Amino acid sequence: MRFMVLLAAAVGTAALLPVAPALADDLPECDVIASLQVENDRIAGTDRNYTHGTRLSLLSPEVNGGCGGEDWRRPEQTLQSWASSVPFPDPYPNRRWKLALGQSIFTPEDTGAENPIDDDRPYAAWLYFGFGVVAYDEAYRNYEAVNLDLGVVGPLAQGEFVQNTFHNFIGVPEADGWDNQLENEPGFVLSYERKWRFRAPGRFLGMQADVLPHAGASVGNVMTHAGVGATFRIGGGLPDRDFGPPRIRPSVPGSEFFTREKKLGWYLFGGGEARAVARNIFLDGNTFRDSQSVEKNNVVFDLQGGAALSYDRARLVFTTVLRSPEQEEDDQYDLFGALTLGVRF
Repeated sequence: MRFMVLLAAAVGTAALLPVAPALADDLPECDVIASLQVENDRIAGTDRNYTHGTRLSLLSPEVNGGCGGEDWRRPEQTLQSWASSVPFPDPYPNRRWKLALGQSIFTPEDTGAENPIDDDRPYAAWLYFGFGVVAYDEAYRNYEAVNLDLGVVGPLAQGEFVQNTFHNFIGVPEADGWDNQLENEPGFVLSYERKWRFRAPGRFLGMQADVLPHAGASVGNVMTHAGVGATFRIGGGLPDRDFGPPRIRPSVPGSEFFTREKKLGWYLFGGGEARAVARNIFLDGNTFRDSQSVEKNNVVFDLQGGAALSYDRARLVFTTVLRSPEQEEDDQYDLFGALTLGVRF
């Protein structure tokens, strides 16, 4: 309940923010960037496996960008000092810190069954608070990020309330098996990712193109995995200061920040990631208590495609994701959609 109220308040506040005056061209990275990501499998008419995710994040101005932000430097002095001290492999001059609040929900395929289903995944929800730091070079060709998510898996994550409240709102039957969900367990995930950007020379029919390879890994009692992949983009006014749309982990990674321009920018994108999975609490079950579990696949891959639109202070992205089966008993691929709204202010 508190989670949904907080999200509603945050989104409402962002919608009511006045449009700030245009910034000088030599201070383009002094904006704060708020992003709301919503992922759901209703696009495929299903309600199973990874069925819903919501994440609200706030990205700071550049820590050492010379923005003259006294209002930021005083309250966030500790965060800025911490962001500056993170030991990235490369000492990139541009850094930002970010905060996030998110929730992910997982269910078996038969949501009408009240008893546990032995050959299908358990009900589970993950409610978390995240803190991270991103760093990149002056040319926006290299990008690194480290992120720590802390939260809880189990009834305290409010998965039953959120899912069944939404189902009642859209006129869909409630999920009846939430009494069998994973037990309460504190959780953490520490993640690192790196991306590179290679721009294609010249233009084709007035459009630009680039390729964004990436690699990363996560460790924690909630998820432990490593992955590699790439994204290809093509469009009109392809932004320089953009590493693709952000997604809720595990996923093909992106960045919350994007270019602010006084013209319409757009691009189409496609990509994928292959992950080697050592632990997934939503399949393996609770770490320290007995719970329902299923045998997982140790290799999972995502394929995704979509479109991004940006104008001035806003970016809107729609992504369709195809995910290979995560458990051995399942031979069906999952299809879900992701909608991301970013606003600079």
